[in-house]
Amino acid sequence: MVKAAYSTGAPAYGVGLGNAAHVVDETADLDDAAQMIANSKTFDCATSCLADHSVAAHSSIYETLKRKLVERGGHVCASPEKSRLQAVMWPKGERIPSIEVVAKPAARIAELAGIELAPDRTFLIVEKDGVGAAHPFSGEKLSVVLALYHYQGGIDSAVDLVNRITSYQATGHTCGIHSSRITIAICRRSGGTGGSATVGPTRPNSLPSAPQPAAGPEVGLPVAAVERRSIDSPISGRCYGWIAETTKRRPQKNA
Repeated sequence: MVKAAYSTGAPAYGVGLGNAAHVVDETADLDDAAQMIANSKTFDCATSCLADHSVAAHSSIYETLKRKLVERGGHVCASPEKSRLQAVMWPKGERIPSIEVVAKPAARIAELAGIELAPDRTFLIVEKDGVGAAHPFSGEKLSVVLALYHYQGGIDSAVDLVNRITSYQATGHTCGIHSSRITIAICRRSGGTGGSATVGPTRPNSLPSAPQPAAGPEVGLPVAAVERRSIDSPISGRCYGWIAETTKRRPQKNA
């Protein structure tokens, strides 16, 4: 695709892998977060590099979030299903998934992997704890398959997990957070822009817009200079950079 774009004679930019990773912290509105994740995972069969490839949920809300994702069309793969799905998506151990699963509906991917899927299931959930080449679900999937992680402790633990995921694939590209905290610290990429609420299948919030069309591994580090700013609404969106520390919280109601 990149070669074809470069061959047109028109200006074109080819960038590195997507593989957006998003955090759901313990203060998030879980109904809102689950709906946005489901929307992102099914919009255009999750072919956007900004689609949620991995989600890191705080351990205290992990099971509740997982249940809400199932309520919105997710199918949690059992261990044997995960093994078969991995074999179908990366049959030769490649770094990118097979074209057989890219931009395919959940029913087709499940059929290839021998997974019995209810007709109302629209995306597949793989519970993970490992990152890197030995754990291909931690990379870019370009399909309606979501890697679901959990973390314990404060935001630093989430930062570490997201940085490990994006260091494997898509350093400096995209990450995001679902949170109800009021004051945050936004870390900007070196040479990049701040958080974006306008990219991908999401809704507006108080994060500043990032007008650049894309980023690549060569642009900068996941974490750079820190800037504090007040947010006048719950945060739930994509950002080019990272949210590193928070202070106050909004009241929340999660069933």
